[in-house]
Amino acid sequence: MSRATCQPTISIGIPAFNEAANIKQLVVSLLRQKQSGFTVTEIIVASDGSTDQTVSILKSLNEPKVVILDNKDRKGQAARQNQILKKVSSDVLVLINADVVIDDPNFLTCIAEPILTANADLVSTSISTVPSETFVGQTLNYSLEMKNRAFESYQHGQNIYTCHGAARAFSRKLYRHFEFQASVGEDAYSYLYCVINDYKYVFTSRTVVKIKSPVTIKDHQHQSVRFFQTDRKLKQYFATNVLQKAYHLPLQFMIASYSKFLWTHPLHAGAYGLIVMFMKLQSYRLDLTSNTWAIAHSSKNKLTPTI
Repeated sequence: MSRATCQPTISIGIPAFNEAANIKQLVVSLLRQKQSGFTVTEIIVASDGSTDQTVSILKSLNEPKVVILDNKDRKGQAARQNQILKKVSSDVLVLINADVVIDDPNFLTCIAEPILTANADLVSTSISTVPSETFVGQTLNYSLEMKNRAFESYQHGQNIYTCHGAARAFSRKLYRHFEFQASVGEDAYSYLYCVINDYKYVFTSRTVVKIKSPVTIKDHQHQSVRFFQTDRKLKQYFATNVLQKAYHLPLQFMIASYSKFLWTHPLHAGAYGLIVMFMKLQSYRLDLTSNTWAIAHSSKNKLTPTI
């Protein structure tokens, strides 16, 4: 896309597979973002062989800035994000998962600012959850709060654990030389590529992206087992010492966060410990490293903004 103004430009990319329940809400919230000091040139949605109404809903918006890549085959998140990378030329590319809620009208300002004003190349934001109706979902919500406390306090949040796939911003300098290698651990891959190639990573807590936790153990398994298997994939691209350094997290951060979790929600904290052990065992038994894994259906149900 040509940059018609002197202001910095932002492109938004959304890989999507069967996101009919949420895609309209997300795109509309992005179209309504406040734009101060930059211009949003396009919102590119790359449908990964969707079989529901995702594409038709996007077309019904009749919005010139919304570019629909209606792919008929399913290749996975990494492939669709690479497809988006090749389409853009803006100063900043913001990649967002389709199954999230963005209710902060200044979200784009906050995530792009470190790139536009502080020479950052990769930026990630805080994540939180929408309320859950099940015990499993509530347990996972509380566990995310626990992990956020640990990850965001360690090195002021400048670490691999805060680089969330839910929403990231890439500088043009970075994304022009970058390509995702696999869908499993693609968020960690972007962080590792950034730091070993002397690009600048910045975590910002100024804005939040909301996700929905799975509401069943079966759905959580699709996500959690892949997380435990991430190192298997990353070892193909990065040296062991690089991975060890990036994933090192002093024990006191997790102890402090888990202690608060145990004090405030003892039943959920105990349940979460059992869930983690079960998923760890499953990660040795199952192979969920395919680029086109089974989705966690309950996390894709309609999401409702919390404001």
